[in-house]
Amino acid sequence: MEEQAAMSIPRRPLERLAERLIPKDPGPVQPASTQSFTARQPSNNDIDGLIKFVNLQSVIFDAFPFLVPLDLYPTEKPFLSRLPFGTSLPRTNIVTEGHAIKVFDVSGHESFFTLEKSGFQFTKSPIRMQQWTDSSVCSEYIPKLEEWLIQHLNCPNVFIYAYNFRGNSHDDTENKSTKTPFLRAHCDATATSCFKRLQLFFPDKAHAMMKERVRFLNVWRSISTPIQDCPLALCDFRTIRPEEDLVPADIIFPHYQDEAYEVLYNPDHRWFYKKGMEWDDVLLFKLGDNSLNEAPLCPHSAFMDPSVPKGTPSRVSIEVRAIIIG
Repeated sequence: MEEQAAMSIPRRPLERLAERLIPKDPGPVQPASTQSFTARQPSNNDIDGLIKFVNLQSVIFDAFPFLVPLDLYPTEKPFLSRLPFGTSLPRTNIVTEGHAIKVFDVSGHESFFTLEKSGFQFTKSPIRMQQWTDSSVCSEYIPKLEEWLIQHLNCPNVFIYAYNFRGNSHDDTENKSTKTPFLRAHCDATATSCFKRLQLFFPDKAHAMMKERVRFLNVWRSISTPIQDCPLALCDFRTIRPEEDLVPADIIFPHYQDEAYEVLYNPDHRWFYKKGMEWDDVLLFKLGDNSLNEAPLCPHSAFMDPSVPKGTPSRVSIEVRAIIIG
């Protein structure tokens, strides 16, 4: 949920990019429904059969936080306030409870999990940075990542709009965007918030752009390798029931009201991670997709790996959010 407060990227004029993406005269455009981002029902793939077939190893995290299905929520929407000033109002009405979750390690079998089916993908990227600072991310990493995503996803246009560093240090003075890992099952966006963000960046073009393929992605990688403590776990979309397992929640900022999904516990969910990610390991996962034929999103959460020795240095990671057009 904290991802929604990510640092914005200084970019070239948005209108100029939009003109490249959309013809000057696209003809009459019907209003696009935000429901084109709504989570679809998963397929009936036998994930458990796959786990047994490739013999995936696992760890058990006994306090994985999920939303409690309170009787309150049908009449009062879950919310989380990020307002920096004090008020008499509560900051949140979100209540969670921990569940024991088995998290499977995909190492050596990454190709069985794809953006199209699972909603996430572990892959490799040749981008290597000498230093990770706010300045170097904006001037060097973001342009290189845009080019790599265009090639990797075989798409014509990528628009990167925000990023976060994540780590457990509160003494980081150079990287103002550093946040702690988020330990709760969630999805970063909903159908409504994806389209709202498209309208924010491209106010005159959003409806026309929705006639094309539009995906919202998170690009996540460790910058302290090999990553050991607090890795990121992903729930395979094929194992969730979106209408029953996902609950929209408002995230309130001084300048913006966003929306994300809280996740209810379901024993049918299957969670995955990659142990010991190296410098060139990159995780892509979906925040939204207007294709009707693919996984549109991916519940996820950081978790404390119980197999990691005490005293292991805290991980530091960077996540970048991008709109993939075409």
